[in-house]
Amino acid sequence: MKSFTKKIFSGTLNTTLLLVVVGLFGAYSFFIGHSVIAINQRKVLMGQIRTTQSAVSDSEIKYFNLASGIDMTTVSKLGFIDSETPDFAYTNPTGQDAVAVR
Repeated sequence: MKSFTKKIFSGTLNTTLLLVVVGLFGAYSFFIGHSVIAINQRKVLMGQIRTTQSAVSDSEIKYFNLASGIDMTTVSKLGFIDSETPDFAYTNPTGQDAVAVR
């Protein structure tokens, strides 16, 4: 007991307590700062995602408008002709059977 009271009055316990408190405050400040930085980065990323989604949506609208404008008359005007060959052909690996589906 005498050594404990001696430490209290000598100041070594106070110094240790002060160092612990300073260390805990430093750790607290680090984690709070890290959390704030992460929140700001998330806001920036959400803005970039929103911009990218808008660009993808615009591209989809352009694609569907172009795709809906293609019909048989447009195809024939561009010089494409109807093929006489089947659309799909299958051969048996043994080479005995062949199937063509149109």
